Amino acid sequence: MVVKYATFIVAPTDCTAEETARLFLKHVVKYWGLPKFIISDRDLRFTRKFWMELFKLMGSELHFSTSFHPQTDGQTERVNALLELYLRHFVSANQKDWAKLLDIAQFSYNLQRSEATNKSPFELAIGQQLLTPHTLTIGYTGRSPATFKFAKGWHEQADIARSYLDKAAKKMKKWTDKKRRHTEYKVGDMVLVKLLSQQFKSLRPVHKGLVRRYEGPFPILGKVGKVSYRVELPRVKWKGLPKSEANWEPADALWQFQEQIEWFQAKGAMRMSAA
Repeated sequence: MVVKYATFIVAPTDCTAEETARLFLKHVVKYWGLPKFIISDRDLRFTRKFWMELFKLMGSELHFSTSFHPQTDGQTERVNALLELYLRHFVSANQKDWAKLLDIAQFSYNLQRSEATNKSPFELAIGQQLLTPHTLTIGYTGRSPATFKFAKGWHEQADIARSYLDKAAKKMKKWTDKKRRHTEYKVGDMVLVKLLSQQFKSLRPVHKGLVRRYEGPFPILGKVGKVSYRVELPRVKWKGLPKSEANWEPADALWQFQEQIEWFQAKGAMRMSAA
């Protein structure tokens, strides 16, 4: 089941793998436990270092039979774009302290019910919709004006957050519907995989404008979302070990096999030209 629960975390632009692991442990793992895998749009080296640092923080050691997926399913990009639109509206009204608004934004986002399931991420994750400040302030008869004022202010902020998130979501849907093209692929279909800008660094040192933007073709293994697919990417097959032990390795760790790598890349380029 796709829950789509989101966690918004303040982090520096140049956040290292070590700092990312600490933030992930603090904001995600301590509440939900460790994930079976992570879908990341960062390069293999960053993702590998992140996993190792995360396990080190937990007093354990990671052996890379655990799968990690250097890819993107589009969901994170959509949530980030939605959050940016929301913050743009909010900051234009308040002009400061946008980082402090992330908690309310996260709370409000996870309260929003999906059109597909008619349930919110909170309901899918914990089985029920959470109480809101609005619920608690109805019929309030307590003796603490400060408590009531805090709850009322939080409720007003949450209402504004929900309205801006809803407005941003509708605007994004309008943009997406204009550009959407429905293309279905089947298991076994051969497709090209688009490379992200940070993945260009792992290729041979050539002019950036001449670097191929796609790799492949690779066979599709299965569908993992409405528009996302899992493909079979080439791994390093170690001599003397079974195919099941094949794994991903950063390019600089394979410097002694540069000729074989260049041959493999040239072979891929020939397949693309022939197609």
